[in-house]
Amino acid sequence: MTAIKDATDRDYDSVVADAISEVLTATGEEGGFISTWSLDPDKARRLWDRAGLEGEPDDHPLAFIDRKGVPHVPYETTLSFAQAFAAAEPESVLLHIQEWEDRLRAEGYEPGNRHSHEFLRTKRPAHVLARQWAGRAEVTMLQEENDRLRRLVHQAILALTHAGDESAARRIGRGLRGR
Repeated sequence: MTAIKDATDRDYDSVVADAISEVLTATGEEGGFISTWSLDPDKARRLWDRAGLEGEPDDHPLAFIDRKGVPHVPYETTLSFAQAFAAAEPESVLLHIQEWEDRLRAEGYEPGNRHSHEFLRTKRPAHVLARQWAGRAEVTMLQEENDRLRRLVHQAILALTHAGDESAARRIGRGLRGR
């Protein structure tokens, strides 16, 4: 455990640790991350598989299983897991971060809760990093959502046309084309 803590102290970056924590929370199976990762063996295997990683969670030379059978893995392994999980399940990560940001933003507008906006600003670098780990999947998700909304608008145009409101249908059609 001392070797893991020494390696963590050497490699530790608070923004990266916060991003790891967000990804672990987004798995739905973990509650965050401090500096080392201790986890249930069955959960570890399941999470490792979800992230698409080969080998075992405790393959790192500093990792160990304690006398109670609990694996303890170093910061470096947890970082590798978080990056792989974000790439493998980007929607879980992106939805978690978006929900968290939306909640903090809304709370910040309530009387006496301006600190929520400050907290949101301090979390922003970690959220950006976790989004980067999710990679191009966020762009793909946004493109899919854009396509879905365009289909919905086309359906609304057809419904307006069938309802006899040609003027509104043309106006919305022009707006959809950017005119």
